[in-house]
Amino acid sequence: MTGITVLLAGSAAEASATGQRLRRRGDVVLSCNPMPGSTASCVGAGPGGRCPLDTPVDVVLELPAADQASLSAADYPAVCAVYADVPVVVAGPQGAGRFIDWAVLRCESGDAPSACERIHSLRRDATSRSLPQALRAVMRRAGYTRPVGVTLTVGHLGRPVLTVHTAGPLPAEMRERLETLARLVLGVRPWSDQLTIATRAFADGTLASGVPERRGVFSS
Repeated sequence: MTGITVLLAGSAAEASATGQRLRRRGDVVLSCNPMPGSTASCVGAGPGGRCPLDTPVDVVLELPAADQASLSAADYPAVCAVYADVPVVVAGPQGAGRFIDWAVLRCESGDAPSACERIHSLRRDATSRSLPQALRAVMRRAGYTRPVGVTLTVGHLGRPVLTVHTAGPLPAEMRERLETLARLVLGVRPWSDQLTIATRAFADGTLASGVPERRGVFSS
C-alpha cells in the first residue's frame, strides 16, 4: 500500500472510477463535493464543513472532461491547490485540461495512480534535499550509478538552464523524471518553455573534470 492522500477534482464520473482504483492501492481519497442537499459551492463552504486542503494532502488529481475548454466549479480544488502549495497532476486524454497550466505532470487516466505516487516520491526528495541531491537520488533509484554533477544557471531572459553532467547519455525516461522533479522544485509550469535541461558528458567519466565553473543559482 502506498498510503498517500489524493484530493480529486474534475469530472465526477471519471473521479469516481479513479477514486476506486486509488483506494484499492491503499491511498486516502478526498473530495471537495458539498454534502447532499447543500447549496454550497464546496464542502468547506457549507455549514460545519472543512476544506480538505486544511489537512495534509499529497497530490491534487485533476480529471477534466475530454471536451472541457475552461474551468468549472468541479475544478476548484486544482485552483485552491496553488494557495495550499500542493502539486497538481492532470490525467486524461491528450490535450484535456490544458487550462490547468500550473500542473506539474500530465498523464493518461489509466496512469493516474502511478503518476500521483511518482509526484509524491519526487516531492519528498525535493523537500528533504537540495535540487542537485534530489536529482542524483532519483537517478540512483533508477539504476544510474555513474558519476553525476548538476549545474543550474540562469540563461537568456532569465530562463533556468539545468545541466546534468554524466559519463554518458541519459535514457529518455530518466530525462523526463528529472524534468518533472526540476519543475516541481522550481515552480516552472510543464507546458511552458521556461526550463531547459541539457546533458553534458564528462571528459573522462569523473567528477574531477568536465564540470564548468560554479555560477548561477547553484552548482553541485
